[in-house]
Amino acid sequence: MSKMSTFDRMCRLREWLKEQNPRITEAAIERKMGVATNYFKTRANAAIEEGEKSVREKTLNNLKAAWPEVNIEWVKTGEGSMFEDSQPVITEGKGIPFYDVDFLGGFDEMENDQTIIPTYFIDFPPYNRRGVICVNLTGDSMSPRINSGDKIFMQPIERVEDIIFGEIYAIVTLSGLRTVKWITRSPESDMIRLIPENKDPRYGDYQDLPKSEIRRIFKVLGAVRAF
Repeated sequence: MSKMSTFDRMCRLREWLKEQNPRITEAAIERKMGVATNYFKTRANAAIEEGEKSVREKTLNNLKAAWPEVNIEWVKTGEGSMFEDSQPVITEGKGIPFYDVDFLGGFDEMENDQTIIPTYFIDFPPYNRRGVICVNLTGDSMSPRINSGDKIFMQPIERVEDIIFGEIYAIVTLSGLRTVKWITRSPESDMIRLIPENKDPRYGDYQDLPKSEIRRIFKVLGAVRAF
């Protein structure tokens, strides 16, 4: 059973919907769900118990009608995946390009070599959208959320200014550092703070990185165990 509330999972679904269609507004999502304007903002400031009670069966039915691919059992209980039959399937040309390289040990070389083509493609509805790529992750600094050997789905971010603090990103620096970390605001305006998920002392509490040292940024959308 997930520790997240039903409302928390609805918020996660809302963010996925926005990523799928950047033009969709929160008001449009609320209308399709049949809830009041500012539903999410109002419930986000309420007690968890109130947020749970506010998710009516009618709202869930409206959600399912608007987005049939959503697994309502996941929304209600956290069991299963966000989407019906949401399992990655290897294909020859449909879906997300998968590069059989380790992000921390060679993604930069793969990126610069235009002769390298994807090993295969992955058809996976939650992430089937333009620009998303899939690579391997090496290292345990993000364990247990993302473990070494997992496949991570990433989308390039154009500018450092587009970072949303409190989210997970993959960073490639000018010096060749390749890492996946939580990113938060640094006390220094010209830096960002990288925080590991793993609390083992060997990974440290955080590292402040100058924005000028960042070469590429990828938003980590999710991860799956090796398949």
